[in-house]
Amino acid sequence: MAWLPKARLEKFKNRTSAFFLRLLGKFTLMLVRSFIKTYQWIQKKGNKEPDFITPLTAVINEENFELYNKALQDGLTHSAVRNIALTGPYGSGKSSIINTFFYKNPHYYPIFISLATFKDSKKNEDESQYNTVEEEENIRPKSEKQIQTAADEQEKISKKIEFSILQQLLYHVHSGEMPFSRFKRIHPISITENVAFLISGPLLALSFLYSKYKNWKILADAAELKWPNMLSLDFVSIMILLFGFIAVIYYVIRVFRIGLIKLNLQGAEVELSKENKLSILNEHMDEILYFFASTRFDILVVEDLDRFRDPEIFVKLREINTLLNNSKQITRKITFLYALRDDLFADESRTKFFDLILPVIPVTNASNSASKLITTFAELNLKKPISESFLSDLSLFLTDGRLITNIVNEFKIYRKQLNITDLDNAKLLSLIVYKNIHPADFTLLQENKGMLYDLFQLKDSIKKELIEDLESEANELKANIGLIERNFYSSMKELRLVYLAILYKNIYERDAYFSGQLYVNNDYRNLDDLTKDSLFSFIKSSHTITFHRTNGGTTNIRDEFSKVEKLVDDKRSYDEREVDLVKLFDFDKNQAKDRLSEVGREISRIRGYTFYELLKLKSLDRITTEINKDTRLTFLVRNGYINEDYSYYLSYFKPGQLGKSDVEYILAVKNERALEWQHKLEKTAIVADRVTEAECSSWTVMNFELVSYLLSSGNNSEKLKLISNQLAKLESEHFSFIQQYKQNKPETFGLLIAGIIKRTNKFWRTVSHDNLLSQTEVTEYLVSLIKFGEIEDIKNQDIDRVLSNTIAHEKDIFLLGDGCIIDRLSILLDDLRIKIALPPVTRLHSKNLRDIVLKKHHFELNQAMIEFMIASSNVTDNLIGFNKGQFTNILETPELADLASYIRQNLGIYVDDVYLKYENHERESVEGTIEILNSSDVLQESKEKVIASTRFELTSLDDVAHDLWNALIDYDRIKPSWRNVSSYERNFQISSVLISWLEKDRVNWMLGEEKVRETSTYHNEAENSGLNFQDVIIKLLETPGLAQSVKLRLSKAILFEIDTLDFTNIGMEPAGEILPQVKYSKRVALSLKRSLFELFVKYIQNHWEQLVSDVDHLDLDGDDLIGILKSDLTNEQREFFYTKLNPSLLSSLFNERIPFPGSVFYLPNMKMDDTQIASLNGTLTEDDTVDIIIGNIQTISEDTIAVLLQRLGSPFVKIARRVGKEVTKSKNIEKLVEALSNNKKIVASFDPKSVIIEIQYFKNQ
Repeated sequence: MAWLPKARLEKFKNRTSAFFLRLLGKFTLMLVRSFIKTYQWIQKKGNKEPDFITPLTAVINEENFELYNKALQDGLTHSAVRNIALTGPYGSGKSSIINTFFYKNPHYYPIFISLATFKDSKKNEDESQYNTVEEEENIRPKSEKQIQTAADEQEKISKKIEFSILQQLLYHVHSGEMPFSRFKRIHPISITENVAFLISGPLLALSFLYSKYKNWKILADAAELKWPNMLSLDFVSIMILLFGFIAVIYYVIRVFRIGLIKLNLQGAEVELSKENKLSILNEHMDEILYFFASTRFDILVVEDLDRFRDPEIFVKLREINTLLNNSKQITRKITFLYALRDDLFADESRTKFFDLILPVIPVTNASNSASKLITTFAELNLKKPISESFLSDLSLFLTDGRLITNIVNEFKIYRKQLNITDLDNAKLLSLIVYKNIHPADFTLLQENKGMLYDLFQLKDSIKKELIEDLESEANELKANIGLIERNFYSSMKELRLVYLAILYKNIYERDAYFSGQLYVNNDYRNLDDLTKDSLFSFIKSSHTITFHRTNGGTTNIRDEFSKVEKLVDDKRSYDEREVDLVKLFDFDKNQAKDRLSEVGREISRIRGYTFYELLKLKSLDRITTEINKDTRLTFLVRNGYINEDYSYYLSYFKPGQLGKSDVEYILAVKNERALEWQHKLEKTAIVADRVTEAECSSWTVMNFELVSYLLSSGNNSEKLKLISNQLAKLESEHFSFIQQYKQNKPETFGLLIAGIIKRTNKFWRTVSHDNLLSQTEVTEYLVSLIKFGEIEDIKNQDIDRVLSNTIAHEKDIFLLGDGCIIDRLSILLDDLRIKIALPPVTRLHSKNLRDIVLKKHHFELNQAMIEFMIASSNVTDNLIGFNKGQFTNILETPELADLASYIRQNLGIYVDDVYLKYENHERESVEGTIEILNSSDVLQESKEKVIASTRFELTSLDDVAHDLWNALIDYDRIKPSWRNVSSYERNFQISSVLISWLEKDRVNWMLGEEKVRETSTYHNEAENSGLNFQDVIIKLLETPGLAQSVKLRLSKAILFEIDTLDFTNIGMEPAGEILPQVKYSKRVALSLKRSLFELFVKYIQNHWEQLVSDVDHLDLDGDDLIGILKSDLTNEQREFFYTKLNPSLLSSLFNERIPFPGSVFYLPNMKMDDTQIASLNGTLTEDDTVDIIIGNIQTISEDTIAVLLQRLGSPFVKIARRVGKEVTKSKNIEKLVEALSNNKKIVASFDPKSVIIEIQYFKNQ
């Protein structure tokens, strides 16, 4: 550089140094950046999931390989085997076997030809199976034009196949290995060549300038160069221009290869390439021979050739194989190995094409793809794993290994890219499956088109159809509820008419003048009126029934309805049958109402159902859609794995943006177009901000999601007020919204109610009057009202005590365990004076609430509530036994002191509504019963029912008021004692009630055992009066209506002497019982003579001395005497009465066969003549006849004696006829013969012997 000026040289050095320093800095920075990027790549490489993406290419698979390895080796080593086919279905693993074979046998040199294409002109692109040759014949066109068109199409495909085969062969190797090939290819330019070209360019330009201008000095001066020899540049420049031109031409040719073009130079045409009508493979056979001669490849592997269904190509390939193996240029065996489907050839023709066929058993099929899927997804370690059952079901539709691999790959990519926190992996996988089996429709889906999109558009129409069916059912249920109510009233009336008909029948049988009207509630009522609740209840409960007679006046009957009940049904009372009928009605009605409520809930649920949930109600098979033709897609849709929320899985998610459904809702509100209340919102908070207050006054704003957000967030109070104002109108649509909101958003329902009741006091009246709400729904409303409403707002709902009645009859009120609710409820019970009427349906209850209700008496005195209070106090394990003496037990149990106090304050209500509901009161104490009977709070009628239903025994009637004595006597509730009988008789005389009671065996037996003596009396200090038991007994004995058996029992009590007694109505047995106690008196004697003649005889016998002196004052007539004589008298007594007897009555005595001694006939007043004796008429006995003859022998004639003796028969006839000299001896014969002999009549003499009597007669005169 000496030729340069020093200053300039220094400047050059400085610039050069600066340049190199900048270059060094940039190079250093570049190195640092490269290091950082390399480090980051290494870090990323280290953190990357292993095998994130699995290639779809064939893999090395050594499993089950040995058999194929041996078979392929045998085939490749066999000289005659040149065409081998590996056959199996698509995806069976043919390529994997081939790859594994060459991996295990590297001494072979294979070349691979792949004709994989997924475009098929005769099939849909998503089909995985192909037609066989036979099937192909069936679908070939028939017309000449169609045949020609098909042939042209097939020829084009064949040329493409052949060109692809040739192209893959020749371009497989480096151009240097086939230097003489006619097929040229792009030669890559090396860096050295590029640098040489870049340097030669400036040199060529300089040489050109020098050769053109010959003025290098100018250039040298410009560069301040001084060259000593300028002539040498001429030669150099010429050489540079020559070689530079050659290099440029060569480079241009290398870079821009001339193809199949024609050059037309001055009329002369040179064709570098032309179209050949011959087969491409045949035309370039020399190239193929040259390829195999120039390379070491000995196996040609052809894959996917079967996809084109062109058997002709196999013929050409076999010809090529034959030429290659027969060519002298190639000294080794060339084998063609094909990977084909089994059904490419329909018959045995495939054996003509191949020398060896090896079948491949699929690695993946419907039976084992499940394990592959499950294992693959298990290795992904998903936070939300996909269920094995779903993968197993899905595997039945995925039998292609490549398809499964691609699905898994895409799943991984989508899962990584989608920013969804609650990603449902099963749904994402389903969409990926859908994308792979229907890629075209998947693309259309993202454009809101396609068969899947059209299917989801049917959602609204399906909802509408299902809702219409349910609404139709709801209308039928409403009609049925009305029918049930009408049938109930009709059935209740019919039941009451049955009892009334029997009652009327009984009354008619008692009184034919019954007019058909009963006197009830101060008016006469006919049969139809009596079926009404109040009137029938009066008849049922009344102790006395009054009926009207056609001839005027009224008549009373007692306890008639109880008798009617037994006639209708002796096992069940009317009340039990009515309860059964009510239960049946309630069951049917509640069942219908429950179903109606369920239908309403179903409609509400259906409005919010997803498409998958709708398909559970309406099968996909019933919907006409293209999807039904694909079982795979049908499975995914039917089971909800592909649903209408598919859009979330198809694009990136950006937080803070409105969702599609949000936009749809806002637009609908802006346009005042109502959407379904269940319309789903994705970004509710954003939507709430976007909705204006003015729009909140429109009904179109109503949306469950929005209202729930406003209620729970506590913000936007003004908007919430406007919405509440709308709902407070409580019209049909408003209440429908409230009802459905409860079903869809129960967590904020109470807050909604609280807002509504602030703006109206008619809310609860609307709820309670809605007959279509079930009891469960009413309870849910009530709980929400109490829990969330303000106390004053709640109290304002009690219009006409409608809220109070609801709380009182709420069966689940005691199940409220929330302290807040109990406190609020306690306030309401106090302020609204509520009496709870129903106990909890189970034993579970809030003890705190129970204690409050009991202590403050906030419950009705009814049977159920009393039992609940007893049971919840844990004072007994046997509630049934406890209830048999419930009132007494309550009074005597300290733990029930509050209950006892409440009952005593309302004893009348307790008796009517609780006590009398029980049938058994056997354990009630007398003291408890007396308390009820003496209570002024208990109605007289109720007291009589207590007496009737409770078994007890009062010691003294004086313990209760007189107006209950008849009932006590009637129902045998007093101790049988002469004190009680005397007390009753003194106040009520001897009534039919007393008589009925005395006729009870227990009563008269006990009274008979209680002996009454002269001193038996009782002094009632309260009434300052005394009772004489003797007088009562006498009155009872003289009472006509009292049975003799009763009187007999009662008479046994008499241990005192009776001065006087009228025996007219006493009866034989009791009179005979008391007769010894009766003193003699003419009055008694005459009474006995008139009423009880037999006892009269006994009476006179008992008092014979008084009778003898008083007999003439007794006015005894002949009949009396005969009667007395017929009695069992002593002879002395009999002779006494015979002295009073007129002989004319003897005939009557004999006719009555009255026994009397023979001495009677010897009495002076008993002497008879022949006429009187003849009138006896043969009624006399032998003894009487003998006595009459002897007694009257002096006055009667022999003829009369003979007549009487003839009546006696033998042997007395012999004596009468005076013919029998020897007569058998007897007492009467001997006595008669002696009398006759002594009086010189008939018998003159006689001689009694031991057995006979010898008689001598007077001659008959």
